[in-house]
Amino acid sequence: MAYFTEVKKLKILRFELLDRFENILHFSTTRIYADRNDFSMSFYINEKKEEITHKEILSGALKINPDSFVFCRQTHSDNIVIINTQESDKGFYYKENAISNTDGVISSVKNVCPVALSADCVPVIMHDPVKKIVASVHSGWRGTAKQVVKKAIEKMQSEFCSDPKDIICCIGPSAGPCCYEVGEDVVQEFGLVYPDHKRFFSLNINGRYMADLWMANKWLVMETGLEEKNIEIAEICTICNNELFHSARFHKGDAGRMATGIMML
Repeated sequence: MAYFTEVKKLKILRFELLDRFENILHFSTTRIYADRNDFSMSFYINEKKEEITHKEILSGALKINPDSFVFCRQTHSDNIVIINTQESDKGFYYKENAISNTDGVISSVKNVCPVALSADCVPVIMHDPVKKIVASVHSGWRGTAKQVVKKAIEKMQSEFCSDPKDIICCIGPSAGPCCYEVGEDVVQEFGLVYPDHKRFFSLNINGRYMADLWMANKWLVMETGLEEKNIEIAEICTICNNELFHSARFHKGDAGRMATGIMML
Protein backbone atom coordinates (compact mmCIF):
# COMPACT_ATOMS: atom_id res chain seq x y z
CA MET A 1 0.00 0.00 0.00
CA ALA A 2 1.26 3.47 -0.84
CA TYR A 3 2.00 5.64 2.20
CA PHE A 4 3.13 9.14 3.12
CA THR A 5 6.38 9.96 4.86
CA GLU A 6 8.30 13.14 5.65
CA VAL A 7 11.94 13.67 4.73
CA LYS A 8 13.49 16.94 5.93
CA LYS A 9 10.12 18.71 5.98
CA LEU A 10 9.25 17.39 2.51
CA LYS A 11 6.11 15.24 2.36
CA ILE A 12 6.43 12.44 -0.16
CA LEU A 13 4.59 9.27 -1.08
CA ARG A 14 6.26 5.87 -1.36
CA PHE A 15 5.22 2.35 -2.35
CA GLU A 16 5.53 -0.75 -0.19
CA LEU A 17 6.28 -2.97 -3.18
CA LEU A 18 9.42 -0.97 -3.95
CA ASP A 19 10.46 -0.67 -0.30
CA ARG A 20 11.49 -4.32 -0.45
CA PHE A 21 14.54 -3.40 -2.51
CA GLU A 22 17.39 -1.83 -0.54
CA ASN A 23 19.11 -0.65 -3.72
CA ILE A 24 16.06 1.29 -4.95
CA LEU A 25 15.24 4.90 -4.07
CA HIS A 26 11.82 6.07 -5.20
CA PHE A 27 9.43 8.93 -4.45
CA SER A 28 6.35 10.83 -5.51
CA THR A 29 6.28 14.43 -4.31
CA THR A 30 3.30 16.33 -2.96
CA ARG A 31 2.57 20.04 -2.61
CA ILE A 32 3.79 20.02 1.00
CA TYR A 33 7.14 21.34 2.20
CA ALA A 34 7.74 22.93 5.61
CA ASP A 35 3.99 23.29 6.30
CA ARG A 36 3.43 25.13 3.02
CA ASN A 37 1.48 23.75 0.08
CA ASP A 38 3.26 25.44 -2.81
CA PHE A 39 6.03 22.91 -3.42
CA SER A 40 6.22 22.26 -7.16
CA MET A 41 8.50 20.63 -9.72
CA SER A 42 7.26 22.86 -12.55
CA PHE A 43 10.08 24.10 -14.76
CA TYR A 44 9.00 27.73 -14.54
CA ILE A 45 9.12 27.64 -10.71
CA ASN A 46 12.54 26.03 -10.65
CA GLU A 47 14.48 28.35 -12.92
CA LYS A 48 15.09 31.21 -10.48
CA LYS A 49 18.80 31.75 -9.97
CA GLU A 50 18.33 34.14 -7.05
CA GLU A 51 16.94 31.52 -4.66
CA ILE A 52 17.21 27.84 -3.83
CA THR A 53 14.92 25.98 -6.17
CA HIS A 54 12.34 23.34 -5.33
CA LYS A 55 14.34 20.81 -7.32
CA GLU A 56 17.35 21.57 -5.12
CA ILE A 57 15.18 21.02 -2.04
CA LEU A 58 14.18 17.61 -3.40
CA SER A 59 17.79 16.79 -4.31
CA GLY A 60 19.01 17.69 -0.83
CA ALA A 61 16.22 15.94 1.06
CA LEU A 62 16.64 12.64 -0.81
CA LYS A 63 20.42 12.94 -1.24
CA ILE A 64 20.23 12.62 -5.01
CA ASN A 65 22.90 14.37 -7.07
CA PRO A 66 21.36 16.96 -9.43
CA ASP A 67 23.13 15.29 -12.35
CA SER A 68 21.29 12.04 -11.56
CA PHE A 69 17.84 13.41 -12.43
CA VAL A 70 16.39 12.88 -15.89
CA PHE A 71 13.46 15.16 -16.76
CA CYS A 72 11.55 15.23 -20.04
CA ARG A 73 9.61 17.83 -21.97
CA GLN A 74 6.49 15.71 -21.94
CA THR A 75 4.13 15.94 -24.89
CA HIS A 76 1.56 13.18 -24.18
CA SER A 77 3.46 11.02 -26.65
CA ASP A 78 4.35 7.33 -26.64
CA ASN A 79 8.06 8.08 -27.06
CA ILE A 80 10.39 6.14 -24.76
CA VAL A 81 14.14 6.73 -24.41
CA ILE A 82 16.93 4.73 -22.79
CA ILE A 83 19.54 6.48 -20.65
CA ASN A 84 22.65 4.44 -19.90
CA THR A 85 25.04 7.13 -18.70
CA GLN A 86 24.89 9.79 -16.01
CA GLU A 87 25.10 13.11 -17.80
CA SER A 88 24.95 16.70 -16.61
CA ASP A 89 21.65 18.58 -16.32
CA LYS A 90 18.87 16.60 -17.96
CA GLY A 91 16.35 19.31 -17.13
CA PHE A 92 17.27 19.78 -13.48
CA TYR A 93 18.23 23.42 -13.94
CA TYR A 94 16.74 24.40 -17.29
CA LYS A 95 13.78 23.12 -19.27
CA GLU A 96 15.65 23.30 -22.56
CA ASN A 97 18.08 20.68 -21.25
CA ALA A 98 15.30 18.18 -20.56
CA ILE A 99 14.80 15.40 -23.12
CA SER A 100 12.45 16.71 -25.78
CA ASN A 101 9.18 15.11 -26.93
CA THR A 102 9.45 12.17 -24.54
CA ASP A 103 7.11 10.64 -21.95
CA GLY A 104 9.05 7.63 -20.74
CA VAL A 105 12.61 6.93 -19.61
CA ILE A 106 14.32 3.58 -18.99
CA SER A 107 17.71 3.28 -17.28
CA SER A 108 20.01 0.34 -16.62
CA VAL A 109 22.70 2.15 -14.66
CA LYS A 110 23.01 3.21 -11.04
CA ASN A 111 22.50 6.80 -9.95
CA VAL A 112 20.26 7.76 -12.86
CA CYS A 113 16.82 8.88 -11.73
CA PRO A 114 14.10 9.00 -14.42
CA VAL A 115 11.28 11.34 -13.38
CA ALA A 116 7.69 11.75 -14.56
CA LEU A 117 6.02 15.13 -13.93
CA SER A 118 2.27 15.17 -13.37
CA ALA A 119 -0.77 17.09 -12.19
CA ASP A 120 -3.74 14.73 -12.79
CA CYS A 121 -1.96 12.59 -15.40
CA VAL A 122 -0.81 9.13 -14.28
CA PRO A 123 2.83 8.76 -13.19
CA VAL A 124 4.14 5.19 -13.38
CA ILE A 125 7.46 3.87 -12.06
CA MET A 126 8.79 0.37 -12.67
CA HIS A 127 11.69 -1.83 -11.61
CA ASP A 128 13.00 -5.12 -12.96
CA PRO A 129 15.19 -6.52 -10.14
CA VAL A 130 16.45 -9.37 -12.33
CA LYS A 131 17.72 -7.32 -15.28
CA LYS A 132 18.40 -4.37 -12.97
CA ILE A 133 16.55 -1.62 -14.79
CA VAL A 134 14.16 1.16 -13.76
CA ALA A 135 11.67 3.24 -15.70
CA SER A 136 9.34 6.19 -15.30
CA VAL A 137 6.35 6.92 -17.53
CA HIS A 138 3.96 9.88 -17.85
CA SER A 139 0.54 8.60 -18.96
CA GLY A 140 -2.35 11.05 -19.23
CA TRP A 141 -5.48 10.06 -21.13
CA ARG A 142 -3.68 10.61 -24.44
CA GLY A 143 -0.68 8.55 -23.35
CA THR A 144 -2.98 5.87 -21.99
CA ALA A 145 -4.87 5.80 -25.30
CA LYS A 146 -1.48 5.40 -27.02
CA GLN A 147 -0.60 2.61 -24.55
CA VAL A 148 2.65 4.32 -23.55
CA VAL A 149 3.22 2.23 -20.41
CA LYS A 150 2.76 -1.00 -22.37
CA LYS A 151 5.26 0.25 -24.95
CA ALA A 152 7.74 1.02 -22.17
CA ILE A 153 7.53 -2.57 -20.94
CA GLU A 154 7.86 -3.88 -24.50
CA LYS A 155 11.03 -1.79 -24.83
CA MET A 156 12.32 -3.27 -21.57
CA GLN A 157 11.72 -6.68 -23.15
CA SER A 158 13.32 -5.92 -26.52
CA GLU A 159 16.33 -3.97 -25.23
CA PHE A 160 17.06 -5.74 -21.94
CA CYS A 161 15.28 -9.11 -22.29
CA SER A 162 13.06 -8.34 -19.30
CA ASP A 163 10.45 -10.88 -18.31
CA PRO A 164 7.27 -8.95 -17.39
CA LYS A 165 6.67 -11.43 -14.56
CA ASP A 166 9.72 -9.95 -12.82
CA ILE A 167 8.69 -6.31 -13.18
CA ILE A 168 7.32 -4.25 -10.27
CA CYS A 169 4.90 -1.51 -11.39
CA CYS A 170 3.65 1.34 -9.19
CA ILE A 171 0.96 3.77 -10.32
CA GLY A 172 1.03 7.11 -8.53
CA PRO A 173 -1.56 9.73 -7.55
CA SER A 174 -3.60 11.09 -10.45
CA ALA A 175 -7.12 12.06 -11.45
CA GLY A 176 -9.34 9.24 -10.23
CA PRO A 177 -12.54 7.68 -11.59
CA CYS A 178 -14.43 9.64 -8.93
CA CYS A 179 -13.60 13.01 -10.53
CA TYR A 180 -12.07 12.63 -13.98
CA GLU A 181 -14.86 13.68 -16.32
CA VAL A 182 -14.14 13.36 -20.04
CA GLY A 183 -15.99 13.85 -23.30
CA GLU A 184 -17.17 11.47 -25.98
CA ASP A 185 -14.00 12.17 -27.97
CA VAL A 186 -11.88 10.50 -25.28
CA VAL A 187 -14.13 7.44 -25.22
CA GLN A 188 -13.92 7.19 -29.00
CA GLU A 189 -10.13 7.52 -28.92
CA PHE A 190 -9.91 4.59 -26.50
CA GLY A 191 -12.28 2.62 -28.70
CA LEU A 192 -9.74 2.72 -31.53
CA VAL A 193 -7.15 0.72 -29.56
CA TYR A 194 -8.84 -1.08 -26.65
CA PRO A 195 -11.14 -4.09 -26.86
CA ASP A 196 -14.18 -3.54 -24.64
CA HIS A 197 -12.91 -0.01 -23.97
CA LYS A 198 -16.03 1.07 -22.10
CA ARG A 199 -14.89 -0.91 -19.07
CA PHE A 200 -12.67 2.11 -18.34
CA PHE A 201 -15.60 4.54 -18.24
CA SER A 202 -18.73 5.03 -16.17
CA LEU A 203 -21.58 7.51 -16.45
CA ASN A 204 -22.20 10.07 -13.72
CA ILE A 205 -25.60 11.43 -12.72
CA ASN A 206 -25.31 14.09 -15.44
CA GLY A 207 -24.72 11.49 -18.12
CA ARG A 208 -21.06 12.44 -18.51
CA TYR A 209 -18.26 9.90 -18.81
CA MET A 210 -15.86 9.36 -15.88
CA ALA A 211 -12.53 7.84 -16.90
CA ASP A 212 -10.63 5.26 -14.84
CA LEU A 213 -7.01 5.64 -15.94
CA TRP A 214 -5.84 3.51 -13.02
CA MET A 215 -7.74 0.50 -14.37
CA ALA A 216 -6.67 1.23 -17.94
CA ASN A 217 -2.97 1.36 -17.06
CA LYS A 218 -3.26 -1.74 -14.89
CA TRP A 219 -4.89 -3.56 -17.80
CA LEU A 220 -2.09 -2.39 -20.11
CA VAL A 221 0.75 -3.70 -17.96
CA MET A 222 -1.04 -7.00 -17.33
CA GLU A 223 -1.47 -7.38 -21.10
CA THR A 224 2.32 -7.71 -21.32
CA GLY A 225 2.34 -10.53 -18.75
CA LEU A 226 3.06 -8.48 -15.64
CA GLU A 227 1.50 -10.16 -12.60
CA GLU A 228 -1.21 -8.47 -10.55
CA LYS A 229 0.68 -9.13 -7.30
CA ASN A 230 3.47 -6.92 -8.66
CA ILE A 231 1.22 -3.93 -9.29
CA GLU A 232 0.58 -1.26 -6.66
CA ILE A 233 -1.86 1.58 -7.30
CA ALA A 234 -1.84 4.56 -4.94
CA GLU A 235 -5.59 5.06 -5.57
CA ILE A 236 -5.30 8.71 -4.54
CA CYS A 237 -7.21 11.20 -6.67
CA THR A 238 -5.34 14.46 -7.22
CA ILE A 239 -8.57 16.34 -7.93
CA CYS A 240 -10.19 15.22 -4.66
CA ASN A 241 -6.99 15.79 -2.72
CA ASN A 242 -5.96 19.09 -4.27
CA GLU A 243 -4.68 20.41 -0.95
CA LEU A 244 -1.99 17.70 -1.10
CA PHE A 245 -1.45 17.42 -4.84
CA HIS A 246 -1.32 19.70 -7.84
CA SER A 247 -4.34 19.29 -10.09
CA ALA A 248 -4.63 20.79 -13.56
CA ARG A 249 -8.41 20.32 -13.38
CA PHE A 250 -8.79 22.03 -9.99
CA HIS A 251 -5.97 24.61 -9.98
CA LYS A 252 -6.12 25.20 -13.74
CA GLY A 253 -3.42 27.65 -14.89
CA ASP A 254 -1.98 27.90 -11.39
CA ALA A 255 -1.31 24.16 -11.15
CA GLY A 256 2.24 23.13 -10.35
CA ARG A 257 3.65 19.64 -10.91
CA MET A 258 4.54 16.62 -8.81
CA ALA A 259 7.62 14.53 -9.56
CA THR A 260 7.59 10.73 -9.41
CA GLY A 261 11.00 9.10 -9.77
CA ILE A 262 12.98 5.93 -9.25
CA MET A 263 16.72 5.20 -9.09
CA MET A 264 19.09 2.30 -8.47
CA LEU A 265 21.75 2.99 -5.84
